[in-house]
Amino acid sequence: MQTDEKLMVLYQNGNLQAFEELYSRYTSRVYAYLKKRLNTNDVVEDLYQKIFLKLHENREKYDPSLLFAPWLFTISRNVLIDWYRLKKDIPMDKIEIVVDTLSEEVKVDDEKWDIKAMIESLPENYKQMIELRYIEDLDFEEIAKKLNIKESNVRKIVSRGVIKLRKLVLGEKNEA
Repeated sequence: MQTDEKLMVLYQNGNLQAFEELYSRYTSRVYAYLKKRLNTNDVVEDLYQKIFLKLHENREKYDPSLLFAPWLFTISRNVLIDWYRLKKDIPMDKIEIVVDTLSEEVKVDDEKWDIKAMIESLPENYKQMIELRYIEDLDFEEIAKKLNIKESNVRKIVSRGVIKLRKLVLGEKNEA
């Protein structure tokens, strides 16, 4: 069985079977990633197709020294953020999309948000929960087991952390 990285190199060199293998390995994961973040099936379908189209269009830019999965999910996050940008806003109840970017800064409507700094500025318990939930992509049950606390407490702390983060984002937007 070939590694994802080797398959991507083969695909860069024109091997369509390599792409088909990568597609079969990641199709359900990319779809689940979108479904978890969006509630409209039409949008999920559209963005799902755009992600694999971007993979195809940018295949020559792939660096074989990098792991394939993070590269693909970076494309996925970027497609999702671009979709919100086209809507001209990021709804505050979807702030997790912004948090979910693993980049240092996100530029939305010509404003730069330093997400990592915003997360770092949160009180420690909120910071930890936001990182586990959105950066490590753990669900509430997994966080509860990891930290040995009730799932309902995890939900409350994450929710309060997102509210605090939302206030930081709104504060930064209002300062301009």
